[in-house]
Amino acid sequence: MLKTKSKTVRSEEFDQAHDVISKAQRLFFLGFGYHPTNLKRLNPSILSKPNMIMGTVCGLSLSRLLNIERQDIFNLNQHSGNLIDTKIYNFLHDYVSLTSPE
Repeated sequence: MLKTKSKTVRSEEFDQAHDVISKAQRLFFLGFGYHPTNLKRLNPSILSKPNMIMGTVCGLSLSRLLNIERQDIFNLNQHSGNLIDTKIYNFLHDYVSLTSPE
């Protein structure tokens, strides 16, 4: 789990996150606010590595969702089905299989 910080300097936690994300096949954002600063700190070139990226957006306003889509950091948007307006439990139950992809 990555705890985001408001500081603009690179932190060891983000370096570790970059390493893990660059090796991931699937990436799920759960309870993430998609703040522009944190998305940029995660590094779009690193975020392009996983085959699948999805996340929850439960309770985010329409204007916030449109702002996430406008950033186009890693093609997250509701129309392509990778931003799901549901609670974390429902997301995991309905969209995530923890078995190895074949």
